Amino acid sequence: MSSSTPRQKQFFVLFLIALMPAIKALEPCLDWDTWWHLRVGQWIVQEQRLPTHDPFSQLGREEQVPWIAYSWLYELVMYGSHRAGGDAGVLVFRYVLYLTAFGGIAWFFLRHASNRWLGLGVLALATVSLMPFSSERPWHVTIFFTTLTLHAVLRLRDGAPLTRFLALPLLYVLWANIHIQFVMGFALLGFGWIATLLDRGPGARNIFILGALCTFATMVNPFHVRLFVVVWEYATQTKALTLVQELQPPNPREWYNWPMLILFGLGAIATLRRGCRLWDVILLASAAVFGLRMQRDLWYAVLVAGTVVIRSRSPGNEKPIAWWQIALVLIAATILSRGLWEAGLSKGKTIETSHAETYPVAAAAWVKENHPPGPLFNDFDWGGYLIWALPEYPVSMDGRTNLYGEARLIRSFNAWSGEPDWETHPDLLRAGVIIAPKKRGDKEFPLTELLRNPDGPWKIVFEDKTAVVFVRK
Repeated sequence: MSSSTPRQKQFFVLFLIALMPAIKALEPCLDWDTWWHLRVGQWIVQEQRLPTHDPFSQLGREEQVPWIAYSWLYELVMYGSHRAGGDAGVLVFRYVLYLTAFGGIAWFFLRHASNRWLGLGVLALATVSLMPFSSERPWHVTIFFTTLTLHAVLRLRDGAPLTRFLALPLLYVLWANIHIQFVMGFALLGFGWIATLLDRGPGARNIFILGALCTFATMVNPFHVRLFVVVWEYATQTKALTLVQELQPPNPREWYNWPMLILFGLGAIATLRRGCRLWDVILLASAAVFGLRMQRDLWYAVLVAGTVVIRSRSPGNEKPIAWWQIALVLIAATILSRGLWEAGLSKGKTIETSHAETYPVAAAAWVKENHPPGPLFNDFDWGGYLIWALPEYPVSMDGRTNLYGEARLIRSFNAWSGEPDWETHPDLLRAGVIIAPKKRGDKEFPLTELLRNPDGPWKIVFEDKTAVVFVRK
């Protein structure tokens, strides 16, 4: 029997790498933000229009706060998947998103690597750091389109004709209606143009034209230039970066952040070896700024730092792996991961049990059945779920931080943490019902413990392992 070829070995390694995110994507619990995205999609279908003011929160309904459904197209597709298959349909949608993002990155690293084994090594490190990004979020689309943008910039810098990338602006039209982080693509186009212009490279003019076309393309959305107001609102938030876990800087003690640090180190070494070329320095600096600012943008740091590493040597003469070959490997990994999950990796987890442990499923059902007088007071994490499960009770807070503003966000976090003057929170003072988390780690949730005071104005009407429902006495 003949021994396997190097190319066959590389396909097998790619298959093993792809198994990691494929198995992670099988976690049978929907993401915190999925619920309010579903509700937006449902609202658009029912009303046959896009909302102009927020219809889901007490703030939005009472003060008619303007709100832009900036991910409306993503929400329509997600709601369509839910209508077709329920929660399981959303999990299928998640898998499509995972295949798109991971497949794009795998193709990019193997396409641009000076050595295919080097590309696989960088892909393996990147995959570990991208494990927390396996849930169903529009960031998968951003990761994929950012990867395509970086590919276009690299090729134009190498002298490729502009005509090869004239389809990219059409993708930006789609991107702008799915996720506001299309500005990450702007950043790469801008960095590429500046570096090429200063280097007097041949592609500066083409990169500028492509960037202008992509910028105009993002205006093709229902909100036009107002969409950039939302971008500005999120970009200028500072307090949210300290309160919301995914907006905080990457924690070096978490194992999935270690490969990012390794790629940074390898990228720095590669930049020094190549004489600190301007383009490498700009890429590595942008990776540090975006990736180290918040956990949610870690993917950008991994992608860009990995790019510096894989292009650190002269290209070899290996035949590139085609995109369809990568797609076949990913499909095979998907099939095997599903088999492994059903064979025992699930450990008995189901969608129902996972949701019951994570969200106030039974508590919301009790409120829906018994109709205690509102308004509702809820914490930040469960706001999205309650928008979906209890549409008749507008939430006091949810994950749309730009809607509430930093002052409201801070006050809500302080109240639920039991900080001094917690009882003076305006939404708590006028609330008729509270759905409170039972635990934070191994301890009682701070505000939940305070509300149990028998001499206070609240009584418990429902309690399980996940949540406690209080109503006024």
